[in-house]
Amino acid sequence: MTGKNDHLRTLSVIMDDSHDAGTNTTKETIGITLVADGILISGEMISQQEFLSKEQNLYLTSAVNAYEQTEMRRRQKAQADYSNFDNNSFLHLKNAFYFMTESKTIPTHNGTYIRVGIDSVSAYNMGTLRAESN
Repeated sequence: MTGKNDHLRTLSVIMDDSHDAGTNTTKETIGITLVADGILISGEMISQQEFLSKEQNLYLTSAVNAYEQTEMRRRQKAQADYSNFDNNSFLHLKNAFYFMTESKTIPTHNGTYIRVGIDSVSAYNMGTLRAESN
């Protein structure tokens, strides 16, 4: 039996596995458009490592590391199988936009980095969207 959005968790594992530590980038990105908690979000999927290495996200690094260490200890105590698949709870996007009404995006010009909880995704399609400039 599969869980909610297991296919997105699989894509997240693929992105993390394609991380190039030498350049601190994801070897190949995947364009994706999501509906998460009613908000349309479009961007390129990247690895968690690349996401956390970006200046705007550096403050998250210690929090994510602490959470992962706590979660690993909890699972080890419970004798659970601690796999990358079970541990992936987020999608990481770059060049991403939130789509608002009337084809307006946030940010308006350059994309940003966005972290989306996989369980909050209710719909998605492969490929990115871009609003037309008027």
